[in-house]
Amino acid sequence: MLHTTLSPGVTRLELPTPKHRYLLIGGLLWLVAWYFGLRGAMSALGNIGFGSDGYAVLDGFLLFWFLLWMAGGLFVLGVLLWGYFGREIVTLSATELSLQRTIFGIGPTQTYPWEEVKNIRFRPVKTDFFSANSKWSVWGLGPGKVQFSYRGKSRSFGLGLEDEAAVEVVEVLQGGGAAGAGEVDGRR
Repeated sequence: MLHTTLSPGVTRLELPTPKHRYLLIGGLLWLVAWYFGLRGAMSALGNIGFGSDGYAVLDGFLLFWFLLWMAGGLFVLGVLLWGYFGREIVTLSATELSLQRTIFGIGPTQTYPWEEVKNIRFRPVKTDFFSANSKWSVWGLGPGKVQFSYRGKSRSFGLGLEDEAAVEVVEVLQGGGAAGAGEVDGRR
């Protein structure tokens, strides 16, 4: 659900991330299997012993595999945390627009001077698994439905919004934050 809170001169929107339940559950199951693979690799690395002449090539391979395995697991963990607990926070004041992508309230903030934000628009994005236009959108990554131009480049957010809610966010931003008190339904 999208909450719009108006304080004097400031509009704050909290946007959900896409929630594809079956992919999130499947990702959790994959992470459990990943953990057992990690334990197996760690025991194999510990049993071989680094530096022994007969296993030098095998040690290098296992270390390389272990590093790739760790990177893949951390990526999936990040995607799952984003899917379950992520939020996009959009804050509009008279002077700037800021976007923050957070997990448990922690995340970087991007700030754009309001006078340089141009062409705020809605762009439909298919977030189903078989969509060819954005393969990452099913995981909650990729371009969002609310877009704007900043210094000649396109920026976006709001991938987890229903189309109607994204259009309403565009209207709030085009109105400079004056419209849109109350709640907008952005459920999946």
